[in-house]
Amino acid sequence: KEVMEILGEAGVGIVQLPCIETDHFGLDRKPKLKEDMDTKPYRAACKKMAQEIIKNIINYKEKKYSVVGILGLEFSPTYAVHQLENGHRNTPGKGILMEELELELSKKRMQIPFVGINPNNPNSSAQKIRQLMQFSS
Repeated sequence: KEVMEILGEAGVGIVQLPCIETDHFGLDRKPKLKEDMDTKPYRAACKKMAQEIIKNIINYKEKKYSVVGILGLEFSPTYAVHQLENGHRNTPGKGILMEELELELSKKRMQIPFVGINPNNPNSSAQKIRQLMQFSS
């Protein structure tokens, strides 16, 4: 809620990434750790999605939109930017899609900031978004 309010106040739109976990594992999936999900087929699907995301970013930029950042969800085996859940503790690391997206962006020599949203700490996440908004102005 806090993140959406900040984006709205700044006049920034959001394009939600599709949930590749649902596409790949279904709605009734059980929570998994990154190492359990990091298979060749799933990583290939994440790479393909990363390439599609970049095509969309390029299309937005061609239409003179600014892409100010990519938001990920911390602790997710797919969307984490800085922190992964590893059993009952958190460890540094990126989710599979975020790794693939970062790699594909670097191949295109594109630099877009990644911000990890921590669902357990909305105030910290809101502060990160405020900093992103200040930096992109």
